[in-house]
Amino acid sequence: MVKAQLVHAKDGHSAEVASTSLGHFLVAVSPDKLYSSFRSATRTLAGTTAIVTPRSGEAIALTDIVVSGEKKAGTVTIQFADGVNTVVICAIPLVDAPANFSIPFMGRWAGWRGARIDMVTTADIAITITVGYTRIKSQNAQSYATWDAER
Repeated sequence: MVKAQLVHAKDGHSAEVASTSLGHFLVAVSPDKLYSSFRSATRTLAGTTAIVTPRSGEAIALTDIVVSGEKKAGTVTIQFADGVNTVVICAIPLVDAPANFSIPFMGRWAGWRGARIDMVTTADIAITITVGYTRIKSQNAQSYATWDAER
């Protein structure tokens, strides 16, 4: 057996190893899994609710969305918005069936600097949306123009 240890070159911290009944395994976890949070909001009347708002200068990256709502004539829209620019993530018509689903995002589903995540309902619909997210620090958050050009 060869003994080896993975050590970060700059800070000297070793990588995590999990010991199980099957042996020892290197543990790799994405930053999203370590640092994500969630927030939920419920609406029962037509209107707009900010679900997640970034801190000053930061952006929000989506990890998950869970939607649960009733069947009723109307639509719920989930969107990035900053007061000037709006980009729809998804629009869900609720006329034919209730909305009950989840989306585990893969890839780079991040907004631009200052963009919040809104829920917009077009009718009096009982609906709850839960958003999993991570924060993108200000030095890495993009302006809308840069973000829009890169997507």
